[in-house]
Amino acid sequence: MPSIARESEGGLKKHNEGGCRILAHNVLMSWRVILQPDPETGDWAIWCPELKGCASAGRTREEAIENIKEAIALYLEPLPVSTPPGAMELRVAV
Repeated sequence: MPSIARESEGGLKKHNEGGCRILAHNVLMSWRVILQPDPETGDWAIWCPELKGCASAGRTREEAIENIKEAIALYLEPLPVSTPPGAMELRVAV
């Protein structure tokens, strides 16, 4: 059976459960971004087409790229939810 890793106060706690492999740590993903110079200001606009409304800018290309990384991280940050009794919150890697 696949192994499941759950977060606990002492680190990751692993045990067997059927179904799928669930990871309790962050996974880096690669996102497509579009970087475009502004001919009037010389600044750079940048956005992620797969994440509607996720956009940023910077004075340099490097600054714009760092800013979109932060924007994507904030866009993907999970919202707080209350779970019913007996339910548990897990994270899955895709």
